[in-house]
Amino acid sequence: MAVFVCSQCGLTQSGFQPYARDRRQTLSADADWGNVRHGKGLRFQAVRGLVEGLDLSRVSDILDVGSNRGDFVRWVQQRHPHAAIWAVEPDERIIDYRHSPGVNYRKGKLEDSDLPQEKFGFVYNCQTLEHSNSAVAMLQTIWRAMRPGALMLLDVPNISSIGHSDIVEEFFIDKHVFHFDPSSLRRLVEAAGFEIVSPRGGEDPFNITLLARKIEMMPEPSGYGQGTPPLDNAALIRAYADTLHRNRERLARLVETKLRPLAKRQRVAYWGAGRIFDALVKYGGLTSSDLHLLVDKYLAGLMPETHGIPIQRPETLRLHEPQVVIVLARSGESAIASRAYAMGIRHVLKFSELLEQVTDIAVTPAAIDL
Repeated sequence: MAVFVCSQCGLTQSGFQPYARDRRQTLSADADWGNVRHGKGLRFQAVRGLVEGLDLSRVSDILDVGSNRGDFVRWVQQRHPHAAIWAVEPDERIIDYRHSPGVNYRKGKLEDSDLPQEKFGFVYNCQTLEHSNSAVAMLQTIWRAMRPGALMLLDVPNISSIGHSDIVEEFFIDKHVFHFDPSSLRRLVEAAGFEIVSPRGGEDPFNITLLARKIEMMPEPSGYGQGTPPLDNAALIRAYADTLHRNRERLARLVETKLRPLAKRQRVAYWGAGRIFDALVKYGGLTSSDLHLLVDKYLAGLMPETHGIPIQRPETLRLHEPQVVIVLARSGESAIASRAYAMGIRHVLKFSELLEQVTDIAVTPAAIDL
């Protein structure tokens, strides 16, 4: 995969060669990110408080861009049954709300959807803009479909997160085309005809959340490159490639020197069945004999197992009574650790802290096409 960074506005875009994709559901730490499609559900829980703080009582039409499994659709049905919701989603396999009252389901990507003009009073655009064929075109399509003064909640992954020292998962997955930092996203949104009402980028280093209002006229495209100088994403990406390579080499030492010996002495449970766990298995050599239990609040309802290990709900920790819980998470690491303590677990370890304790070994620097 090649990664391109605009020298004027900082917008970052991926380009990859066509290949035979594996359509199985996986929780891969690599670019083959699988088809579990669970990220939007997690992000809805994260931004739900912001959405609930909005007055949507007089909004008659709402647009959900990339409605996925319908977490936001169902919330609208429960909280605002007076509103009609238009749900745009290309993957019919994961929806069960197609014929629900008040739902106008459109199969396909937003760019290919025939939306009415100036209809929607609120647009929910969560973890979708990065999948677009053109980020500019998607925002302009949304702008035209919104009423004057209407609000849009926009949420995307934050490329700045690749600067974290403990990253072991591939960021540039094949389904993500565009990659944003706070300044490049703000620049793009404002140039597409919106004013930023509430930026929340500083609260979550892994995602950027903006609340934007449609202004009266869409600016000319010439404004895209103006404003605050962009972050040096090219340098950030090069450093990330080396960090990812180095950390994956360290995983084997983490398993051999810390996790496996711990499992021989204690009943160890892992909380988090996603991409960090996959990296521990693939690159660290972790096996089923190295853990007592694997739990995940969200994935337990979507995947029966990973690497032959059953994924169970966190409530089963009370039944199996592990002596140690190892938390494998990113933005929710501290919250999960607190919940584990509240469930009576005496010893809770965080992956980020464990990886820091592993000494570096000499590795060949990674290569990246940039």
